[in-house]
Amino acid sequence: MKLIDRYLVGEMVGPAFAALLSFVVLLTGHVLFQIVDDIVGKGIRLDNIARFAALKTPDAAVFALPAATMLGCALALNRLASDNEIVPLLAGGVGGVRLMGAAMAVGAMATLLSFGLKEYVVPIADQRAEELKREMLLRQKTLVFKPGRFVDTGGNWVFITQGVDQGTDTLFGLRALMRRPGEMPLVYYARQGRFRDNTLWLQDVLALQFAFPSDISRVTSPEGRIHLEQVSFGSFSGQTDSNESLRALLDKRAQLRTGPAGSTRRLDLEINTRLANATACFVFALLAAPIAMRFGRGQSLAGVLVTLVVGFAYFLIGLGLRLLGGNGTLPVSVAAWAQNALLAVAAVVAMRRV
Repeated sequence: MKLIDRYLVGEMVGPAFAALLSFVVLLTGHVLFQIVDDIVGKGIRLDNIARFAALKTPDAAVFALPAATMLGCALALNRLASDNEIVPLLAGGVGGVRLMGAAMAVGAMATLLSFGLKEYVVPIADQRAEELKREMLLRQKTLVFKPGRFVDTGGNWVFITQGVDQGTDTLFGLRALMRRPGEMPLVYYARQGRFRDNTLWLQDVLALQFAFPSDISRVTSPEGRIHLEQVSFGSFSGQTDSNESLRALLDKRAQLRTGPAGSTRRLDLEINTRLANATACFVFALLAAPIAMRFGRGQSLAGVLVTLVVGFAYFLIGLGLRLLGGNGTLPVSVAAWAQNALLAVAAVVAMRRV
C-alpha cells in the first residue's frame, strides 16, 4: 500500500471508530433504558449493571458497524473535499477509483470485524448478558411483574397479576398459563402467590385444563407451587437464532432439510441476513465515497447528511424485506440481499459521474 493510500485509509479509520463508539454508546444506553425501571434503586448492584452493559456492547457494535463505516468514510472524504485536498490529489493522478478503493479497504475491514464479532463474540456475550439479567431478576423475583402487564417468560409460562408487594415477594390475583407442546394449555387462577427460594407457592388455586373441542376440566386446591427452574424470567430462555453462531445455524438447517417444504425458511433468512448485514459495511463504504465527493465540494455537511439518510432508508427497507421474506412473499435471497445489490449498483453509477 502506497503512502497516499495509507493516508486516505488513516483519514477514514479515525472518524469511523469515533462514529462506532458513539453509536454503541447510544444503542447500549437504549438497552439499559429498557430495563432501568426494573433494576435501578431496587437492590441490584451497580457492578452487575455495568457488566450487563459491557456484555451487550458486541451486539451493539455489529448493528452499528455499517452506519459507522459509511459515516467515517463520508466524513473523511467530505473534509478532503471541503479543504480542497481532492483537487491536488486528482491533479497528481489519484483517480476517483483509487479514492473509492481506500473506502473499499475500510469497508472490507469492517465487514471482517462484523462477521468475526457476530460469529465468535456475540453468541457468548449475549448469552451471558441474558443469564446475568435473569440472575439479577431472580434475586428479587417480583421485579419482573407489573400489575396488569403480561409477563411472557419466553418458555412455557405466561403470567399476569393484579397486584405486587415487593416487600414480601407476594403477587395478588395471579393468572398463569402453561404451554404444553402438542397439548392444550393449562390455566391457573390463584388468590395470591409468594416466592420462597426457587418456588412460587400459590394459595386458593383453580386449575383449568382444556380438551378439544370444548371440554374443560376444573380442579381446585388450597395451594399449589411452580418451580422456578421451569421458568426463564427475563428475555433469555436458551439459544435463539439471532445469538447462535453461523456454524450452529448451518447444523440446524442441515437437520431440517428432510422436513416439509419451507421448514428451513426461518434459518435460511437468518443466515442470509447475517451475511448481508456484514457485507453492508463494504457496500456502505462503497457508496459513501461518491456521495461525499459529489456533495462535499460545495456544502460542508451535505454529503454526510445524505449518507445518514441513505443508511436510515437501508435499514427501514431491509426490515420490510425481511418481513416479506419471512412470510414467503419474497424468496429468501431477494429479501436478504436486494438492498445490498441496489446500493452497490448505485455506488458504481454514482462514482462514474463524479
